[in-house]
Amino acid sequence: MTDLDKLLAENIAPAPRANLANEILATTQQHMPANDGAPRRKRWWAASSLAAMAAITAFLFIQPGSPSIDTEAEQWELLADNSGFADLYAWVEDDS
Repeated sequence: MTDLDKLLAENIAPAPRANLANEILATTQQHMPANDGAPRRKRWWAASSLAAMAAITAFLFIQPGSPSIDTEAEQWELLADNSGFADLYAWVEDDS
């Protein structure tokens, strides 16, 4: 017999009480669940997220010094130049 078997043989759990389930249910019905209460935190993040979105929108649409582009071909050429594919764009769009 191992030590664990000896400990289990010596320590026997008491028999459960007959009304234990009723006591547990009565106790739980007296308490209010934690998630049923009204939220107490203020929504501080709502104003800050709106301010961040406004700043990003302003940054994207109101950039100083952006060149005026007239045609779609100029837009593609500028995009290729900014992304590092100007040589590839020139090779693909070469009409000769």
